[in-house]
Amino acid sequence: MGFLAWAMGFVYIIVCAALILVILIQRGEGGGLGGAFGGAGAGEAFGAKADTSFKKVTAVLAAIFMALSIYLGYLQSPNRGSGLDDQKPKPDPTAPEGPGAAVNPPADDAGDEPK
Repeated sequence: MGFLAWAMGFVYIIVCAALILVILIQRGEGGGLGGAFGGAGAGEAFGAKADTSFKKVTAVLAAIFMALSIYLGYLQSPNRGSGLDDQKPKPDPTAPEGPGAAVNPPADDAGDEPK
C-alpha cells in the first residue's frame, strides 16, 4: 500500500499546482492575473468563452482535490477501517464473571501501617 500512497500524493501535488494556476488565470472582478501584467492580454489570449470553461475546470479540480484530501487522510490514519465500536475498551478475559464480580473487596488497612 506504500506505492499507492506515494502515487496519490504525487497526483495530489499535480492537482494542487493545476488548481492554483487555473485560479490565477481566471478573470475576477479586478481583472485577474492578466491585469497585473499589462491589461486585457489574458482575455485575448484565451478567448471570450475562457471564463466559463475556467470555472468548470476549477470546479472539477476542486472536487478532485477534496476527494484526494479525504482519501490521503484515510490512508494515513492509524485506525484505518475501525468504527466507533472498536474504540470501546475490551473486557479483560482474566476477570471473574458474574454478579458482584466487578466490586473489589475493601482492603485491610490495619496491616498496611508501618510500625
